[in-house]
Amino acid sequence: MATNSNTKTYTDELAKLAADVPGLIDSLERKIAEVVAGMAALKKDGLTYATEHWRKGADGQPKYFYLLYPQKHGEPRRRVYVGCDAARIEKARTGIVRAEQYDKLAAQRADLEARARLVADALHEAQRCLSGRPTTGNACSGARVNAIRATPRRRQPVRALLPSRA
Repeated sequence: MATNSNTKTYTDELAKLAADVPGLIDSLERKIAEVVAGMAALKKDGLTYATEHWRKGADGQPKYFYLLYPQKHGEPRRRVYVGCDAARIEKARTGIVRAEQYDKLAAQRADLEARARLVADALHEAQRCLSGRPTTGNACSGARVNAIRATPRRRQPVRALLPSRA
């Protein structure tokens, strides 16, 4: 009778976990949609993948603003003169900031999509396990289940594993 009670406990826990999954998937989809929308807005406003460079004026102070673009293989580095107009300088700087923000959002999107793929793989594996079909990682085999339930072995110090010098 105790075995039946434990089985019910495991299936109850499984049902609770499964009930949470649709809400978590919706949350992940919303996060991905927000990131994609942010990326589109930044791209629409214009991205500038360049670095700032100032040339000194006659008085030795930075005066002329240039954009230095990354060098492409076999081509000279592209330099664009922006000038000393404060509005043009600010416009160029905001384009650089947008490009940095876009790259951060792109990395965040890649992380979220990788998380979605990982969970999808785990759910496929769980589905195979629950249906009794062979799994790719033998996650449902008796040996694996017994290994998970077993208490972990205490590790021995490395010196105990080395041959003695008697």
